[in-house]
Amino acid sequence: TSSVLARFDVERRALGWMEHPHIAGVLDAGRTPAGQPFFAMEFVEGVAITEHCARTQLDLPARLELFLQVCAGVQHAHGKGVLHRDLKPSNLLVEQRDGRAQVKIIDFGLARAIDPEHFALTAHTLAGQFVGTPDYMSPEQAGAGDDLDVRSDVYALGAVLFELLTGRTPLQLRELRADFAAIQRRIREVDPPVPSRCTSGKTARALRGDLDWIVGRALSKEPERRYGTVSALGDDVRRHLASEPIAAGPPTTAYRVRKFVRRNRGLVTAAITLLLTLLVGLFGTIAFATEAAAEARRADAKAEQFDLLANVALLDTLREEAAATYPPWPENADRLAAWQDRCHRPLTAALPAIRATIARLAEAAEPDAGERFLLATLRRTLPEIERELERLTPAMTERRDWAAVVEALTIDRFRDRWDALADELSPQIGLVPLGHNPVTGLPEFYHLRSAWDPTGGIAPADVPIPELRADGSVAVTADSGIVFVLVPGGAARVGRRPEDPGRDENTPPTSVELSSFLIARHELTQGQWRRLTGGERPSLYRQTVVKGGIEFAIDDRHPVENIDHPTVTSVLGRCGLELPTEVQWEFAARAGTSEGWFTGADPNSVAGYANVVDATSHRHAPNFVGTPRFDDGHTLHAPVGSFLPNRFGLYDTIGNVREWTRDRRTPWRMPARDGDGLRDGPPVGGAREYVYRGGGYTTDVEECRVYTRHSAVPTIRSPDLGLRAARRVY
Repeated sequence: TSSVLARFDVERRALGWMEHPHIAGVLDAGRTPAGQPFFAMEFVEGVAITEHCARTQLDLPARLELFLQVCAGVQHAHGKGVLHRDLKPSNLLVEQRDGRAQVKIIDFGLARAIDPEHFALTAHTLAGQFVGTPDYMSPEQAGAGDDLDVRSDVYALGAVLFELLTGRTPLQLRELRADFAAIQRRIREVDPPVPSRCTSGKTARALRGDLDWIVGRALSKEPERRYGTVSALGDDVRRHLASEPIAAGPPTTAYRVRKFVRRNRGLVTAAITLLLTLLVGLFGTIAFATEAAAEARRADAKAEQFDLLANVALLDTLREEAAATYPPWPENADRLAAWQDRCHRPLTAALPAIRATIARLAEAAEPDAGERFLLATLRRTLPEIERELERLTPAMTERRDWAAVVEALTIDRFRDRWDALADELSPQIGLVPLGHNPVTGLPEFYHLRSAWDPTGGIAPADVPIPELRADGSVAVTADSGIVFVLVPGGAARVGRRPEDPGRDENTPPTSVELSSFLIARHELTQGQWRRLTGGERPSLYRQTVVKGGIEFAIDDRHPVENIDHPTVTSVLGRCGLELPTEVQWEFAARAGTSEGWFTGADPNSVAGYANVVDATSHRHAPNFVGTPRFDDGHTLHAPVGSFLPNRFGLYDTIGNVREWTRDRRTPWRMPARDGDGLRDGPPVGGAREYVYRGGGYTTDVEECRVYTRHSAVPTIRSPDLGLRAARRVY
């Protein structure tokens, strides 16, 4: 049926966005020759999490550790904008991998996008249709089901945790059989029991307190009383395992009273009326009203103290919404302003009350259990709030100010230059046209943000714009920003030809239709990285160093190195940049040539074009492996642009530092998609590695051919591994 096919497509796309060790991954998708849709996912040889715990008789800490794996996978899905909506034990499979129990989350067939305007993912649910599994369904999902957020999955995880701890579901809905109206009423109106009261003996004692409170908060009927994120739920479980104070706490008396009143409004109204009548007769209206008002004031004062706990969730929101304001372009101006109103101002305003409450509770003679919990939580949270406000306030101000001026600085101010390029490229926010390179004939552009130092005292409008020299070069200084080359699209042929030498047998010739793309002339410098990250200096060689009695001068013109793939992806993404794909990198490095090096088939032809293992390397660093065929004069990495460029005007594609690409290491025979050439298939041998290309100052020239592939785990850091930025054409 159409609804089945729609959910099938929902699951395929949802899984395609996610890559996590605790989520079953999609390996392939398409249609059979008969038109039947399919997708292939990794095989999980496991059983439901509850069945696994029962079979292996896991103790309580081991069950909680498994539950934390579930939380990690669901949080990853939420980070990708996907709600699961059907979390239950049978969709949380446990298998043995390398002697260790590992959870895999499956069945995203009911998934929906957290932000439907951003992701093309919908639930395809008919109005009034009962979608999900009742025993684990949140009250809001059991209602209209349209206004759902991550807290609906938090509720389902609370139900799973309840069952892991007690061996039964929270609301015991099976006894209602197929009476859907009764099931909905119970889900929406009946509170689940406290876990410790559903067991006995040693188990009940172990659940009493922290775990009762954690489950109770996750299963709150009102979404605003639950954990704001799955990671917050997981954090409380970790705190319990570490015997630290948790963020959840017992329901207050006032909360229990409000719940009772809501369920029994008529009865309570009648009882109050009768009680008031008796009190008026016994004690007098004035005495009663005075005491009631005093009690209300005391209750309100105590409630206000506990209202401060909302700032714990607001702290998570502060971080999450700050991350959603990248890149700092005009299109994100509203989000930047909303962050100020919804997160920054309320947290800043709450600080005096938090400090005063901590001081008051610390001096209390006999604080009750709730007040002791509140004191511990606020003491732990206050430094985090202060630290995040100190970190984010100037960063967000800088981001907001840049978003306000970047269009005027890069498009409006250079309208005549953009008009001259109208047949080749529409205006690109953040880039300044430098004109056509007089040697290559290709248009080049200056990335203004990578040249502006917010701490340098120079306004963005005063950042100098370089000029192309007659030989096609630009001056490279410690203050230089990124220069991008517009590489024209078209039919691209990459990979190793049969007659080419080389040890990598997985790079046969590949043809792909590439769109035009922007790629940096130089490897990203240490100065550019510092300016883009607010002062970070990750490179191992970042200043003048002495090795073997020899002094090597290093400065901000040298390539940044010693950075892992996730960090590179994150930093570039904040600026609207990205890594080139493997195909884009090789196409740009070849610059229209077909030999192993763009300089020719002879390795000696590389002399003057690259910094690789050479005679100087062997004099100063004899541990470098390779045959010195010439002398490039460098032992460590050289300032970018120190050697000759290729025909596209790109420098250091053969050697200096090796360069990360966007691709995971997949079989080269897999087709590259048209447009950007990305290969997004299953990894080779199951390894989660990413490809890097080119050679470095530690690489033998024979290993620097443009088609040679190398890969490494994404977390590796190396002093000869850096990057070259790219940017898609908008």
